[in-house]
Amino acid sequence: MHLPLFQSARGVCTLLILNTHLLFSTWGPAEGLVDRVGARAGVWSLTVFFALSGFLLSRGWAAHAWRDAPRPSLVRYARHRIVRILPAYWVALIAVLLTTAPDQSAGAMLSNATLTQVYTGNLLPGFEQTWSLCAEIAFYFVAPVIWLSVFTLSRKAALVVLAAVTGLSFVLLGLAVTIPAWESAAAFLWLPMNMSWFCLGISLAILEPAIRGRLAAGSAPARSATLWLLLSVAVFAGTALPVTGRMDLSDRTAATMIALQVLYCLSVGLFLVALLTPGSERTWWGQILGSRVLVWLGGISYGLFLWQMMMIVAARHLTGQPFFNGSYWLPGLVALLLTVVVAQLSWWLVELPTHGWMVRRDQARRARASGTEHVGTRS
Repeated sequence: MHLPLFQSARGVCTLLILNTHLLFSTWGPAEGLVDRVGARAGVWSLTVFFALSGFLLSRGWAAHAWRDAPRPSLVRYARHRIVRILPAYWVALIAVLLTTAPDQSAGAMLSNATLTQVYTGNLLPGFEQTWSLCAEIAFYFVAPVIWLSVFTLSRKAALVVLAAVTGLSFVLLGLAVTIPAWESAAAFLWLPMNMSWFCLGISLAILEPAIRGRLAAGSAPARSATLWLLLSVAVFAGTALPVTGRMDLSDRTAATMIALQVLYCLSVGLFLVALLTPGSERTWWGQILGSRVLVWLGGISYGLFLWQMMMIVAARHLTGQPFFNGSYWLPGLVALLLTVVVAQLSWWLVELPTHGWMVRRDQARRARASGTEHVGTRS
Protein backbone atom coordinates (compact mmCIF):
# COMPACT_ATOMS: atom_id res chain seq x y z
CA MET A 1 0.00 0.00 0.00
CA HIS A 2 1.34 3.41 -1.01
CA LEU A 3 2.19 5.75 1.86
CA PRO A 4 2.30 9.20 0.22
CA LEU A 5 3.30 11.28 3.26
CA PHE A 6 6.05 9.12 4.66
CA GLN A 7 8.84 10.29 2.34
CA SER A 8 8.11 13.98 2.89
CA ALA A 9 7.98 13.33 6.65
CA ARG A 10 11.59 12.22 6.35
CA GLY A 11 12.47 15.53 4.70
CA VAL A 12 10.80 17.58 7.45
CA CYS A 13 12.45 15.52 10.18
CA THR A 14 15.89 15.92 8.60
CA LEU A 15 15.44 19.70 8.61
CA LEU A 16 14.40 19.58 12.27
CA ILE A 17 17.55 17.61 13.07
CA LEU A 18 19.61 20.17 11.16
CA ASN A 19 17.93 22.94 13.15
CA THR A 20 18.82 21.16 16.38
CA HIS A 21 22.48 21.00 15.40
CA LEU A 22 22.38 24.68 14.42
CA LEU A 23 20.92 25.53 17.83
CA PHE A 24 23.69 23.61 19.56
CA SER A 25 26.31 25.47 17.49
CA THR A 26 25.01 28.75 18.94
CA TRP A 27 24.12 27.45 22.39
CA GLY A 28 25.47 29.07 25.52
CA PRO A 29 24.94 28.71 29.28
CA ALA A 30 21.51 30.34 29.05
CA GLU A 31 18.67 28.64 27.22
CA GLY A 32 15.03 29.41 26.67
CA LEU A 33 11.89 27.56 25.71
CA VAL A 34 12.63 27.94 21.98
CA ASP A 35 16.05 26.32 22.47
CA ARG A 36 14.60 23.43 24.43
CA VAL A 37 11.79 22.85 21.94
CA GLY A 38 14.27 22.91 19.04
CA ALA A 39 16.55 20.43 20.77
CA ARG A 40 13.69 18.09 21.64
CA ALA A 41 12.28 18.34 18.10
CA GLY A 42 15.54 16.96 16.74
CA VAL A 43 15.39 13.90 18.98
CA TRP A 44 11.68 13.51 18.18
CA SER A 45 12.60 13.52 14.49
CA LEU A 46 15.22 10.86 15.11
CA THR A 47 12.52 8.79 16.81
CA VAL A 48 10.44 9.15 13.65
CA PHE A 49 13.34 7.83 11.55
CA PHE A 50 13.92 4.83 13.82
CA ALA A 51 10.20 4.03 14.04
CA LEU A 52 9.84 4.33 10.26
CA SER A 53 12.71 1.89 9.77
CA GLY A 54 11.05 -0.62 12.07
CA PHE A 55 7.69 -0.08 10.39
CA LEU A 56 8.66 -0.08 6.72
CA LEU A 57 11.16 -2.94 6.95
CA SER A 58 8.71 -5.10 8.94
CA ARG A 59 5.55 -4.60 6.87
CA GLY A 60 6.31 -7.38 4.40
CA TRP A 61 7.21 -9.80 7.18
CA ALA A 62 4.04 -8.97 9.11
CA ALA A 63 2.00 -9.59 5.96
CA HIS A 64 3.81 -12.91 5.49
CA ALA A 65 3.33 -13.96 9.11
CA TRP A 66 -0.36 -13.14 9.51
CA ARG A 67 -1.84 -12.45 6.08
CA ASP A 68 -0.35 -15.26 3.94
CA ALA A 69 1.75 -12.93 1.80
CA PRO A 70 4.96 -14.24 0.16
CA ARG A 71 7.98 -14.35 2.43
CA PRO A 72 10.39 -11.44 1.82
CA SER A 73 13.94 -12.29 0.77
CA LEU A 74 16.61 -11.79 3.42
CA VAL A 75 19.28 -11.74 0.72
CA ARG A 76 17.51 -8.92 -1.09
CA TYR A 77 17.01 -7.11 2.22
CA ALA A 78 20.72 -7.31 3.08
CA ARG A 79 21.78 -6.30 -0.42
CA HIS A 80 19.54 -3.25 -0.47
CA ARG A 81 20.55 -2.11 3.02
CA ILE A 82 24.25 -2.35 2.14
CA VAL A 83 23.93 -0.54 -1.18
CA ARG A 84 21.56 2.10 0.19
CA ILE A 85 23.66 3.03 3.21
CA LEU A 86 27.36 2.41 2.65
CA PRO A 87 28.44 4.06 -0.65
CA ALA A 88 27.11 7.53 0.24
CA TYR A 89 28.29 7.10 3.82
CA TRP A 90 31.84 6.21 2.79
CA VAL A 91 32.03 9.22 0.45
CA ALA A 92 30.94 11.50 3.30
CA LEU A 93 33.43 9.82 5.66
CA ILE A 94 36.30 10.46 3.24
CA ALA A 95 35.24 14.12 3.06
CA VAL A 96 35.25 14.32 6.88
CA LEU A 97 38.71 12.77 7.10
CA LEU A 98 40.00 15.30 4.59
CA THR A 99 38.39 18.36 6.21
CA THR A 100 36.94 18.47 9.73
CA ALA A 101 38.73 15.40 11.15
CA PRO A 102 42.20 14.97 9.61
CA ASP A 103 45.05 12.95 11.14
CA GLN A 104 42.88 10.24 12.67
CA SER A 105 44.29 6.97 13.94
CA ALA A 106 43.82 3.76 11.98
CA GLY A 107 41.49 2.51 14.72
CA ALA A 108 39.27 5.60 14.47
CA MET A 109 39.11 5.34 10.70
CA LEU A 110 38.31 1.63 10.85
CA SER A 111 35.56 2.03 13.45
CA ASN A 112 33.98 4.82 11.41
CA ALA A 113 34.25 2.83 8.19
CA THR A 114 32.44 -0.08 9.85
CA LEU A 115 29.89 2.12 11.65
CA THR A 116 30.97 1.03 15.11
CA GLN A 117 32.31 4.42 16.23
CA VAL A 118 29.60 4.96 18.82
CA TYR A 119 30.77 1.81 20.62
CA THR A 120 34.48 2.71 20.49
CA GLY A 121 34.18 6.41 21.37
CA ASN A 122 35.51 7.53 17.98
CA LEU A 123 32.82 9.94 16.82
CA LEU A 124 34.59 12.36 14.49
CA PRO A 125 34.26 16.17 14.47
CA GLY A 126 31.76 17.09 11.78
CA PHE A 127 30.36 13.55 11.83
CA GLU A 128 28.99 13.27 15.38
CA GLN A 129 25.43 12.73 14.16
CA THR A 130 26.40 9.30 12.81
CA TRP A 131 25.91 7.77 16.27
CA SER A 132 22.29 7.29 15.21
CA LEU A 133 23.37 5.59 11.99
CA CYS A 134 25.39 3.16 14.11
CA ALA A 135 22.18 2.29 15.96
CA GLU A 136 20.32 1.96 12.66
CA ILE A 137 22.92 -0.44 11.23
CA ALA A 138 22.86 -2.49 14.42
CA PHE A 139 19.08 -2.75 14.09
CA TYR A 140 19.50 -4.11 10.57
CA PHE A 141 21.28 -7.11 12.12
CA VAL A 142 18.68 -7.52 14.88
CA ALA A 143 15.59 -7.18 12.67
CA PRO A 144 15.87 -10.58 10.90
CA VAL A 145 16.15 -12.28 14.30
CA ILE A 146 12.84 -10.66 15.28
CA TRP A 147 11.18 -11.58 11.99
CA LEU A 148 12.31 -15.21 12.13
CA SER A 149 11.42 -15.70 15.79
CA VAL A 150 8.89 -13.24 17.18
CA PHE A 151 6.92 -13.19 13.93
CA THR A 152 6.30 -16.95 14.21
CA LEU A 153 4.09 -16.27 17.24
CA SER A 154 0.52 -15.07 17.30
CA ARG A 155 -0.05 -11.34 16.84
CA LYS A 156 -0.87 -10.88 20.52
CA ALA A 157 2.19 -12.84 21.67
CA ALA A 158 4.43 -10.91 19.26
CA LEU A 159 3.17 -7.60 20.63
CA VAL A 160 3.74 -8.81 24.20
CA VAL A 161 7.35 -9.73 23.35
CA LEU A 162 7.93 -6.35 21.69
CA ALA A 163 6.43 -4.61 24.73
CA ALA A 164 8.81 -6.56 26.96
CA VAL A 165 11.77 -5.58 24.78
CA THR A 166 10.62 -1.96 24.96
CA GLY A 167 10.43 -2.11 28.75
CA LEU A 168 13.90 -3.67 28.91
CA SER A 169 15.19 -0.90 26.65
CA PHE A 170 13.83 1.71 29.08
CA VAL A 171 15.57 -0.05 31.98
CA LEU A 172 18.87 -0.21 30.10
CA LEU A 173 18.58 3.48 29.24
CA GLY A 174 18.16 4.30 32.92
CA LEU A 175 21.19 2.18 33.80
CA ALA A 176 23.21 3.82 31.02
CA VAL A 177 23.05 7.17 32.81
CA THR A 178 23.43 5.65 36.28
CA ILE A 179 26.35 3.22 36.01
CA PRO A 180 29.54 5.33 35.80
CA ALA A 181 31.28 3.10 33.25
CA TRP A 182 28.25 3.14 30.97
CA GLU A 183 27.81 6.87 31.44
CA SER A 184 31.42 7.61 30.49
CA ALA A 185 31.07 5.39 27.40
CA ALA A 186 27.91 7.29 26.32
CA ALA A 187 26.06 3.97 26.33
CA PHE A 188 22.72 5.81 26.21
CA LEU A 189 23.43 6.20 22.47
CA TRP A 190 23.68 2.44 21.81
CA LEU A 191 21.00 0.39 20.11
CA PRO A 192 19.77 -1.57 23.18
CA MET A 193 19.01 1.70 24.97
CA ASN A 194 17.05 3.00 21.97
CA MET A 195 15.43 -0.22 20.83
CA SER A 196 12.05 1.06 22.05
CA TRP A 197 11.80 3.36 19.03
CA PHE A 198 12.33 0.50 16.59
CA CYS A 199 9.89 -1.68 18.53
CA LEU A 200 7.29 1.06 18.10
CA GLY A 201 7.62 0.83 14.33
CA ILE A 202 7.56 -2.98 14.31
CA SER A 203 4.42 -2.97 16.46
CA LEU A 204 2.73 -0.55 14.08
CA ALA A 205 3.59 -2.85 11.16
CA ILE A 206 1.81 -5.68 13.00
CA LEU A 207 -1.16 -3.50 13.92
CA GLU A 208 -1.46 -1.58 10.64
CA PRO A 209 -4.49 -3.48 9.22
CA ALA A 210 -6.31 -3.23 12.56
CA ILE A 211 -5.46 0.47 12.89
CA ARG A 212 -6.69 1.26 9.40
CA GLY A 213 -9.84 -0.80 9.90
CA ARG A 214 -10.72 0.84 13.21
CA LEU A 215 -10.00 4.29 11.86
CA ALA A 216 -12.23 3.69 8.85
CA ALA A 217 -15.08 2.25 10.94
CA GLY A 218 -14.74 4.53 13.96
CA SER A 219 -16.55 7.68 14.94
CA ALA A 220 -15.85 11.02 13.29
CA PRO A 221 -13.19 12.11 15.84
CA ALA A 222 -11.32 8.81 15.44
CA ARG A 223 -11.28 9.28 11.67
CA SER A 224 -9.72 12.74 11.98
CA ALA A 225 -6.05 12.68 11.02
CA THR A 226 -5.74 16.23 12.36
CA LEU A 227 -6.93 15.12 15.80
CA TRP A 228 -4.22 12.45 15.95
CA LEU A 229 -1.65 15.05 14.87
CA LEU A 230 -2.78 17.49 17.57
CA LEU A 231 -2.54 14.74 20.19
CA SER A 232 1.00 14.02 18.97
CA VAL A 233 1.93 17.69 19.33
CA ALA A 234 0.38 17.83 22.81
CA VAL A 235 2.42 14.86 24.00
CA PHE A 236 5.56 16.29 22.41
CA ALA A 237 5.02 19.53 24.36
CA GLY A 238 5.68 17.54 27.51
CA THR A 239 9.26 16.89 26.38
CA ALA A 240 10.03 20.62 26.49
CA LEU A 241 8.96 21.17 30.09
CA PRO A 242 11.80 22.43 32.34
CA VAL A 243 11.42 19.33 34.52
CA THR A 244 12.87 17.25 31.66
CA GLY A 245 16.23 18.95 32.05
CA ARG A 246 18.58 21.02 29.93
CA MET A 247 18.54 20.89 26.15
CA ASP A 248 21.94 19.17 25.99
CA LEU A 249 20.90 16.56 28.63
CA SER A 250 23.97 17.47 30.70
CA ASP A 251 21.84 17.14 33.85
CA ARG A 252 20.23 13.88 32.71
CA THR A 253 19.00 11.35 35.23
CA ALA A 254 17.48 7.91 34.79
CA ALA A 255 14.02 9.35 35.45
CA THR A 256 14.27 12.20 32.95
CA MET A 257 15.80 10.02 30.22
CA ILE A 258 13.13 7.33 30.56
CA ALA A 259 10.36 9.93 30.74
CA LEU A 260 11.62 11.59 27.56
CA GLN A 261 11.89 8.23 25.80
CA VAL A 262 8.31 7.33 26.72
CA LEU A 263 7.00 10.73 25.57
CA TYR A 264 8.88 10.48 22.26
CA CYS A 265 7.41 7.01 21.66
CA LEU A 266 3.87 8.15 22.44
CA SER A 267 4.11 11.31 20.34
CA VAL A 268 5.69 9.60 17.34
CA GLY A 269 3.20 6.73 17.57
CA LEU A 270 0.33 9.22 17.39
CA PHE A 271 2.05 11.04 14.53
CA LEU A 272 2.39 7.85 12.50
CA VAL A 273 -1.26 6.99 13.21
CA ALA A 274 -2.11 10.43 11.80
CA LEU A 275 -0.15 9.61 8.64
CA LEU A 276 -1.88 6.21 8.37
CA THR A 277 -5.36 7.67 8.80
CA PRO A 278 -7.29 7.44 5.50
CA GLY A 279 -7.53 10.87 3.91
CA SER A 280 -4.58 12.34 5.83
CA GLU A 281 -3.06 13.55 2.56
CA ARG A 282 -6.18 15.69 1.96
CA THR A 283 -5.90 17.63 5.23
CA TRP A 284 -4.36 21.11 5.18
CA TRP A 285 -1.19 19.84 6.81
CA GLY A 286 -1.18 16.74 4.62
CA GLN A 287 -1.23 18.92 1.51
CA ILE A 288 1.73 20.89 2.86
CA LEU A 289 3.55 17.69 3.77
CA GLY A 290 2.83 16.29 0.33
CA SER A 291 4.14 19.35 -1.50
CA ARG A 292 6.79 18.86 -4.17
CA VAL A 293 9.46 20.64 -2.15
CA LEU A 294 9.03 18.43 0.93
CA VAL A 295 8.77 15.26 -1.16
CA TRP A 296 11.99 16.28 -2.90
CA LEU A 297 13.71 16.94 0.44
CA GLY A 298 12.53 13.52 1.61
CA GLY A 299 14.17 11.98 -1.44
CA ILE A 300 17.55 13.50 -0.57
CA SER A 301 17.10 13.19 3.22
CA TYR A 302 19.95 10.69 3.62
CA GLY A 303 22.39 13.15 2.08
CA LEU A 304 20.93 15.96 4.19
CA PHE A 305 21.67 13.85 7.26
CA LEU A 306 25.18 12.78 6.27
CA TRP A 307 26.53 16.18 5.28
CA GLN A 308 24.81 18.60 7.64
CA MET A 309 27.44 18.76 10.41
CA MET A 310 30.26 19.30 7.91
CA MET A 311 28.25 22.07 6.26
CA ILE A 312 27.56 23.72 9.62
CA VAL A 313 31.33 23.84 10.23
CA ALA A 314 31.88 25.19 6.70
CA ALA A 315 29.19 27.84 7.17
CA ARG A 316 30.81 29.05 10.37
CA HIS A 317 34.12 29.50 8.55
CA LEU A 318 32.55 31.14 5.50
CA THR A 319 30.57 33.66 7.57
CA GLY A 320 33.35 34.29 10.07
CA GLN A 321 31.01 33.39 12.92
CA PRO A 322 32.65 31.26 15.63
CA PHE A 323 30.75 28.53 17.41
CA PHE A 324 28.71 29.29 20.55
CA ASN A 325 28.54 33.04 19.96
CA GLY A 326 24.74 33.25 19.71
CA SER A 327 24.71 33.84 15.94
CA TYR A 328 22.09 31.63 14.28
CA TRP A 329 20.48 33.07 11.15
CA LEU A 330 23.35 33.88 8.78
CA PRO A 331 25.43 30.75 9.39
CA GLY A 332 22.19 28.76 9.61
CA LEU A 333 20.97 29.87 6.19
CA VAL A 334 24.40 29.27 4.64
CA ALA A 335 24.57 25.82 6.24
CA LEU A 336 21.08 24.96 4.97
CA LEU A 337 21.95 26.03 1.42
CA LEU A 338 25.26 24.14 1.43
CA THR A 339 23.66 21.01 2.88
CA VAL A 340 20.87 20.95 0.30
CA VAL A 341 23.29 21.45 -2.59
CA VAL A 342 25.71 18.76 -1.43
CA ALA A 343 22.86 16.36 -0.59
CA GLN A 344 21.47 16.76 -4.10
CA LEU A 345 24.91 16.08 -5.55
CA SER A 346 25.18 13.01 -3.32
CA TRP A 347 21.83 11.81 -4.68
CA TRP A 348 22.80 12.36 -8.31
CA LEU A 349 26.39 11.13 -8.16
CA VAL A 350 26.31 8.36 -5.53
CA GLU A 351 22.89 7.26 -4.28
CA LEU A 352 21.00 7.14 -7.58
CA PRO A 353 23.75 5.30 -9.49
CA THR A 354 24.17 2.70 -6.71
CA HIS A 355 20.84 2.05 -5.02
CA GLY A 356 18.89 3.15 -8.07
CA TRP A 357 20.75 0.55 -10.10
CA MET A 358 19.88 -2.08 -7.50
CA VAL A 359 16.19 -1.20 -7.63
CA ARG A 360 16.14 -1.33 -11.44
CA ARG A 361 17.96 -4.67 -11.34
CA ASP A 362 15.34 -6.16 -9.04
CA GLN A 363 12.51 -4.77 -11.15
CA ALA A 364 14.02 -6.32 -14.27
CA ARG A 365 14.36 -9.67 -12.50
CA ARG A 366 10.74 -9.59 -11.38
CA ALA A 367 9.63 -8.69 -14.90
CA ARG A 368 11.59 -11.61 -16.37
CA ALA A 369 10.22 -13.99 -13.73
CA SER A 370 6.69 -12.78 -14.39
CA GLY A 371 7.18 -13.26 -18.14
CA THR A 372 8.50 -16.77 -17.63
CA GLU A 373 5.54 -17.68 -15.43
CA HIS A 374 3.14 -16.23 -17.98
CA VAL A 375 4.69 -18.23 -20.83
CA GLY A 376 4.68 -21.36 -18.70
CA THR A 377 0.97 -20.89 -17.90
CA ARG A 378 0.04 -20.44 -21.56
CA SER A 379 2.03 -23.47 -22.67
